[in-house]
Amino acid sequence: MPAPATGSATVVYPANWHTVTAPPTAACRYFDPAAITVPADPSTLTTAVMIKSDPAATYDAALAAATNPTAWNVLTNQAATVSGLPATLIEATSTAGSPGVPAGSTRYGYLINAGGHPVWIETVGTAGDATYTSNKSVVDLMAAESTFSAS
Repeated sequence: MPAPATGSATVVYPANWHTVTAPPTAACRYFDPAAITVPADPSTLTTAVMIKSDPAATYDAALAAATNPTAWNVLTNQAATVSGLPATLIEATSTAGSPGVPAGSTRYGYLINAGGHPVWIETVGTAGDATYTSNKSVVDLMAAESTFSAS
């Protein structure tokens, strides 16, 4: 299934979860325990777990933005590897608000360096909430079991 960057991916997610296959720009990027209906404007779609490109031009710029202490209260920032690619596991609460992460919400995810292209496997919610905690486990599963290519 296509990845958000220039490479490709085989994404592993819980068998009882759902993803979308169309439109092609949304295929295998959105995951949820409930059936997913793609809105007329797919860019507005939000699900429990998402795989998406970071708007930053480079991985280093995305990492700096995701851990900027003026915009985030960083709870976890640790080096990781996802499918052999360098990554960083980040859990941070937004203090300033950013696209997809309103102020006060917490993002948990792996920022992957896919050949210089920053790509997230992430969930956003309320730290400590049971649904958020469950979704974090799905993010960890996806990061551990999925295969990404940087080419």
